[in-house]
Amino acid sequence: MPVNFLNESERTRLSQFPQDMSDADLIQYFTLTPDDLVQVKRQRQAANQLGFALQLCALRYLGYCPDDLQQTPSKILAFMAKQLEVASESMHAYGKRAQTRTQHFQQVQQYLGFCMPQPKELEQLGQWLLARALEHDKPSLLFQQAANKLYIDKKVRPGVTVLERMVSTARNQAMKVTYKRMKPLLKSSERQFLEQLLVHDSDIRAIRLTWLRRPATSNSPKEILRVLEKIRFLRAHQVHRWDLSALNPNRLKFLARIAQKTSIKSLRRIPVERRYPLLIAFAQQVLIEATDEAADLYIRCLADTQARARRELKEFRLREAVAINEKVRLLQPTFRR
Repeated sequence: MPVNFLNESERTRLSQFPQDMSDADLIQYFTLTPDDLVQVKRQRQAANQLGFALQLCALRYLGYCPDDLQQTPSKILAFMAKQLEVASESMHAYGKRAQTRTQHFQQVQQYLGFCMPQPKELEQLGQWLLARALEHDKPSLLFQQAANKLYIDKKVRPGVTVLERMVSTARNQAMKVTYKRMKPLLKSSERQFLEQLLVHDSDIRAIRLTWLRRPATSNSPKEILRVLEKIRFLRAHQVHRWDLSALNPNRLKFLARIAQKTSIKSLRRIPVERRYPLLIAFAQQVLIEATDEAADLYIRCLADTQARARRELKEFRLREAVAINEKVRLLQPTFRR
């Protein structure tokens, strides 16, 4: 899996103040309380007061402070400056000495109860991310969950690339754990079955995996029989007996979706440590879905047959009624005599 899943624009967005902040968020997170003002007013110059206040509100709102405070949106800057009764332009003079900003940020952390995460804490976060990655695999969601976890624990969020690497590491570890948990299933017969899914089968004149991927196109008896043949094939290879309870159902569905979308050629090139989990999850998911599909197709076919029978019965009775009326008209002269 790639280490970098964010593009440059996404990294920039995740490193700065949001450009489209709502008025509600602005008021909630950037309104300075009396206690905040006590901390801010300890700074002598207008630039230092404004910069200190921005770092305070940024940490409280984002869980980190953007590197370049000069890029602060004018909406936020004007709102803060108005509260402090200083000019927004004074921000240009802030941070000329890097040490000043560093000292301010340390004071802000102490005031808000935040601290920088230590190596051991980042290691614990990695284990926490691994547990989440075993539930789902969407990297952007994992990134957001990690950021929220840090915020709740009052740890300053590290740089985007650091968290990005942690998410990628967790995803790679999740795949290894998945294979380890599936390994007891991978006996010689199962391995042979999984490899056969990727080769041409003369009995059906197609690659088995492609055949299993193909959904029913109608509720005709022919399509129902084809779905039932899928079920028979998978059950004949004991797919219904595979015990995958050690893995989260969402994880299995995710792996099955990958196998569904990945080309046969690409699957053949994937190492067995990743290929087998994909195929196992896919085979079991197809069995579940095919069973539901067969029942649904049968019900729909039965309903269509019943509707057709009712329609034909109605047409038959209409024809009978017309025929009886014709006979009555023909026989009326005879009855009059």
